[in-house]
Amino acid sequence: MEIAPSPAIDQNLRDQLTNAAVRLAKKVKYKGLATVEFLVDVDAAANKNAFYFLEVNPGLQVEHTVTEEVTGIDLVKAQIQIAFGKSMADLGLQQKKIPLPSGYAVQLRVNMEEIDKNGGIRPASGTLTAFSPPLGSGIRVDTFGYPGYVTRPAFDSLLAKLICRSYSTDYADVLTKACRALREFQINGINTNILMLQNLLIHPDVKTNNVTTRFVEDHIRELADPENTCHTPLYVNPQKLCDGSVNSLAATPVNNIQGPKNTQAVLTPMLGTVVNISVAQDNAVHKGQPVAVVEAMKMHHIIEAHISGIVRMICTDEGDTLFKGQSILFIEPMDVAGSDTAAEKSKSPDEIRPDLKEVFERHRVGLDEARPEAVEKRRKTGQRTARENIADIVDPDSFIEYGALAVAAQRRRQSLDDLIKKSPADGLITGIGSVNAELFDSLVTIAYDHGKAINMASFLEIDDVIDPRDTRRWITRGARSLPPVAVRTEKKRPNIDTW
Repeated sequence: MEIAPSPAIDQNLRDQLTNAAVRLAKKVKYKGLATVEFLVDVDAAANKNAFYFLEVNPGLQVEHTVTEEVTGIDLVKAQIQIAFGKSMADLGLQQKKIPLPSGYAVQLRVNMEEIDKNGGIRPASGTLTAFSPPLGSGIRVDTFGYPGYVTRPAFDSLLAKLICRSYSTDYADVLTKACRALREFQINGINTNILMLQNLLIHPDVKTNNVTTRFVEDHIRELADPENTCHTPLYVNPQKLCDGSVNSLAATPVNNIQGPKNTQAVLTPMLGTVVNISVAQDNAVHKGQPVAVVEAMKMHHIIEAHISGIVRMICTDEGDTLFKGQSILFIEPMDVAGSDTAAEKSKSPDEIRPDLKEVFERHRVGLDEARPEAVEKRRKTGQRTARENIADIVDPDSFIEYGALAVAAQRRRQSLDDLIKKSPADGLITGIGSVNAELFDSLVTIAYDHGKAINMASFLEIDDVIDPRDTRRWITRGARSLPPVAVRTEKKRPNIDTW
């Protein structure tokens, strides 16, 4: 759910946000449309300390529609025209010609999803047997859906964006309009999140804007509960046509594969693509053993055998797309020697999965103990390692490293194994920690792992763009015998959990 303009901030804070975004773009001489994101601290004592920079995306994002609705500017068209050399003046988009937004616009993402009563979300699959978006003044729907559309796991679960516009100065009015539009939205054949969106829109805290970025997470069970609804659909049953006949659109594909006699099918629990089958025909498997991996919504889901027995038939190949409930393989139930022990082992909380072991190893290769030759090279010149310097500066056990799995961008010239060994973290150790935590509660630590000079000027420029009002105290440590390390400490401020 996206909103413009945000009812959570006043004009003073909005001006600060937009000025910071413009200043950042000017600093890097950016040309074109961009999306600049900030995090607003609702508990800040004063507006000047109320926001923090998050990121810049060099282009439009999914929520650009609400900006278009409250400004009347076609951002997609403007982006293309600017890319072809048009200026803001050519397009009549000088800031003084753009009026302040009036009223509100809200966007709701209608996703093809199955949501259980506890808030668990899985991608939904099927065929759209009916698809009729709402119409009317101030209602816009961006979608690719149509009756007869069959879902594909290669794409995101987003089916449609419903955008509602209200000129009222009462924020609750646009939510009421959006909720009614959802009741008019006919979608049959595929499960969606419309019910949860409706519950969200009518929630008292949402109507009064008493929400934070954690609201959905904290209320997911309440919002997803199918019993928590009084949303009567405002459309006719689409399964029956005007002459009384039944809609003849194909339904969701069903599992029509018959396995060998006395076997049971292992079914895929969701729409997805089979990326791995880890057993072969006539293999013995035990209950709970992983037999396949299905990719859905950009995540891998492990499929386990629900019984012990012998694999008698594999009816799909890696790369095949399956709908929910279709067969992957068939198992003949029987006792398998050692199955209880194997099953118990597979469920052991102390067992480390092979993929997790690989992650641990990738992190380990960048540590000093895994690089004796590099450490010895530093010792011969009377120098220490970058990690030793960081360990001396930050408080014990406070350093959290980011980017440790990166490697140098030289894959065309060297193998990945060589790059992992020679350029762990691409030669740059980056992370967060604390220095004298009783005085300061956050910092950024950056150290080159090969002893080159650090460009302090660039750091100061970034610091200045992100928050020009805040005072930072820079500590630099670099001597002939020590690789330079730059540490930025910040004034005491409340902790904010951003993700």
